[in-house]
Amino acid sequence: MRITRVELKNIKNHAEGEWAFQPGVVAICGPNGAGKTTILEAIAWALFDHLDYKRDDFVKRGTKRGQVAVAFISDLDGREYVVTRDTGGAYHVYDPETKTRLIEQKNQVVPWLCRHLGVDVGTDLAALFKTTIGVPQGAFTYDFTLAPSNRKSVFDQILKVAEYRQASDNLRDTLRHLDNLISEANRKLAEAEGELKSYDETKSLCDEAESRLQSLEIGHAATIAERERVVREALLLDELRQGIETGRRAIEQLRVKLEVKRDSLATAREGVEQAAAATEIVAAARVGYENYLAASSRLADLEKRREARNELRARIAAIEHDLIDARSESRLCDERLSEIARARAELAELADKVGRQNSIEAEIALLREGRGEAQSLKRSLAALDQELERLRRRYADLSRQIEEAAVAGPLAATAESLDAERAWLDAEINQAEMALNNSRLKRDHLETLRKDRERLAGELEKTRKEIAGLDPLAPAAARLAGTEAERLQRAEELARLRAEVARDEEMVRALDQGGVCPLLTEKCLNLKPGESLDSRFRAGLEARRVEIANLQSALTALDEDVKRSRNASVEIARLPRLQSDSARLADDLESKRSRMAEIEDEISQNASFGEAEIRQLKIKRSELETRLRQAREAERIYNQAEILRPELAQVAGEGEAKKRECDEIARRVEKLGDIEARLAEAEAALQSLNDPRGRAAALNQAVAREGELKRKLQDAEIRVARVSADLERASLEMQAYAALDGDITLAGRTRAESERDYHAFIANEKIAATLAARERELVALSSEIRQVEDANARAAESLNDLEGRYDPERHRRALGELDGLRERIAQLATQIEHTSEQYSRLREQLAYLNEVRERARARIAERERAERLRGTSDFIRDILQKAAPYITESYLFSISIEANHLFREITGRHDVTLQWTKDYEITIEEEGRERPFLNLSGGEQMAAALAVRLALLKELSEVNIAFFDEPTTNMDEERRRNLAQQIGRIKDFHQLFVISHDDSFEGYTDQIISLG
Repeated sequence: MRITRVELKNIKNHAEGEWAFQPGVVAICGPNGAGKTTILEAIAWALFDHLDYKRDDFVKRGTKRGQVAVAFISDLDGREYVVTRDTGGAYHVYDPETKTRLIEQKNQVVPWLCRHLGVDVGTDLAALFKTTIGVPQGAFTYDFTLAPSNRKSVFDQILKVAEYRQASDNLRDTLRHLDNLISEANRKLAEAEGELKSYDETKSLCDEAESRLQSLEIGHAATIAERERVVREALLLDELRQGIETGRRAIEQLRVKLEVKRDSLATAREGVEQAAAATEIVAAARVGYENYLAASSRLADLEKRREARNELRARIAAIEHDLIDARSESRLCDERLSEIARARAELAELADKVGRQNSIEAEIALLREGRGEAQSLKRSLAALDQELERLRRRYADLSRQIEEAAVAGPLAATAESLDAERAWLDAEINQAEMALNNSRLKRDHLETLRKDRERLAGELEKTRKEIAGLDPLAPAAARLAGTEAERLQRAEELARLRAEVARDEEMVRALDQGGVCPLLTEKCLNLKPGESLDSRFRAGLEARRVEIANLQSALTALDEDVKRSRNASVEIARLPRLQSDSARLADDLESKRSRMAEIEDEISQNASFGEAEIRQLKIKRSELETRLRQAREAERIYNQAEILRPELAQVAGEGEAKKRECDEIARRVEKLGDIEARLAEAEAALQSLNDPRGRAAALNQAVAREGELKRKLQDAEIRVARVSADLERASLEMQAYAALDGDITLAGRTRAESERDYHAFIANEKIAATLAARERELVALSSEIRQVEDANARAAESLNDLEGRYDPERHRRALGELDGLRERIAQLATQIEHTSEQYSRLREQLAYLNEVRERARARIAERERAERLRGTSDFIRDILQKAAPYITESYLFSISIEANHLFREITGRHDVTLQWTKDYEITIEEEGRERPFLNLSGGEQMAAALAVRLALLKELSEVNIAFFDEPTTNMDEERRRNLAQQIGRIKDFHQLFVISHDDSFEGYTDQIISLG
């Protein structure tokens, strides 16, 4: 993977930003608070789902939503993709080539990123980033300074070592669970077999109850049909009786309606008389009513004229206001024309002073240009003096360096031979160290095998003791089949007795006082004289209850025996597995002993490589490297001499040119003389004139407006004449409204005199208009009364007909017969309900037994599946136990070699050896002496931690990028430069990102991005 671009919008202190990245080492530099770490956090959040704080704190203050976009080139297919994520929850991958969104949900984006990062799907990307790829600021070396137990918990998680042990331990619970499942299946199968003994008897009883229920239902249906016939007859008689009652109610209603109509007729006659009187009043008041309406119309017209008069008065007032404004404007124009005449006289007096002002200002401009030139020449002269001094110092330095280079020539010639000799020594030391490290790892492996052998011996002894403890349980387990058979027999007998007791109890409850059999509808013939069915059934019930109590006591004792036998059987069932474990542990123990013998032989064969020989080689290499560094430094100084000689000649030429330029500037400054005094004298003369040109310009502006003012004066006089004419015309129009107030008074008096007749007309007009309608209503009521009298006669005739057809005696007999049939149906329904309940219970019991049979089949299949799973789980657990130590050892060996290679590459020191031991301790071996991590300097600790973390990253994933946040913290200037140079030497990664607040990495990286 290679990151090509990062875009931020409203993320922490970045409102909007975009950065492009190149391959190699990329340094992101800037002062504290510039947002360097924010770029690293944004990449971690988008690509690794890692953020150390809440999303709200990740957003720029004052905004509601932030967004991160990271573009990268995938190692999987070599194409560029863009991952975009915002704080609102959106998360998607964009393909710029096809211009489409590939996926848009976190549960799909994270697995996709795992595949393109080269790690297993399901890997915790956040943990991978935090512990390996992008260790947080200040925590780069922290994990290696912890106690051994704490280091183990950190790096076991990274190497996933604990997963093998955890998987093996988890399978132990699985095996125990499978054993419990098998035992439980055996127990439940035994219970099911006991319950299924009564299946045939229950099936027979169920068939008998079904036949009896069908017979009762046929009789019940016939009785219901007879009841329906009687019901129809009774309904017909009910209809006749209801018709008689309806006829009587109708005659009563017609009588009441006739009385109401007669009352309405009397009221109608009174209304006709009232309407006739109102008609006479309306005729007498009609003249006064019409006079009132005419006077009101006249007043409305006069009111409109008064409104027109008021509008004319308002218009006259506006015209008078315009006349006043026009006269004011005319006076103002006269005054301003007088002021212009005075300004013309003053302009004639200022003409000479304006000419004098122009000549003085031209002289001041020339003097100011001369002053600026003098100041510029003086600044140039000072700068040339400084440049000459710098060139003199540079000439002296170059001369000294060229002399030193001549002295270093002979030593520089030995650099190539010393470098070849150093390479030969490195190869010899690496070969010896690899042999020695291999021998140490084998000793560690031997110690691990010895501990495993002791653990296996303890487990074997424990297993053999468990096998010996199970022997006394064999007789109890052998009795299980006989005890269960006896218990099953007693349980069947108890079930049969309980069924008989339940049946007899139902019989007793169903009997009535007359001793009627609940299954028949006649007297029972088996009863003795004086004996009832109740006493007969109760005598049998008592005997069976005593027998049931005895059987329950015996079953309780048998249950205890069965429980003990089953527990013994469950324990005995473990015996084959324990015997298998014992054989397996014995084989493992023998395998460990054989492997230990092989490793001891390999260690004895490699004993020829000793630490003393390696130490001597390292001392020799250290001396050689010192000489090589001196030769390289001499070679660098000697090579610089050829570059410095042309520069020396160039410096000499520049010095001569600068000296000539300095002399020329001095002559020009002297030529300008004392320009400041002349400039002050000219400025004083100009100030004494008091700016006559400015005053003349203001007066000219006033004179220029003379024509405009004359035009305004003419317009104002015309406006005065026009407004005066408008005022005279409006006054003439107002004379037409002189008699308006008298006309309004006369019309009001006429309306007041006719108001009484108007109100009388209004009050009686509507009543008089109803006279014809009320007369028609009187005629209609008379007709309706005759119709109601005819309907009453017809209802009386129909009632007499219904009373002749109805027979009350036949109605009573039908109702009595219907009650008898209903009682018979209820009796049959009770018998059907009783038989149906019995049939339902039998069917439920039969369904339950069928379920028991199906569950038994399922239990057998479940037991067989559990037995197969147990064998497979046991095999897997054995494989996991054997694999974990070898995988851990392999990881440590390969990571330690890679970390040593990286450490030497970073530090440039090939005389030291880095080791990462079994307890995750970093040690540095130098000249035969080992130094633990805590005894290393700050720079050595950072370099060692950097090497191990990079080796972890290369070993555990295909991610070829890493991030270093402030790796130079707490280092002095020299160490910061050394670490920057060391990181710049790493070439095995596509990209290395370094976050720094200083300039330590300038010149040692492939790209520098500066913030702030």
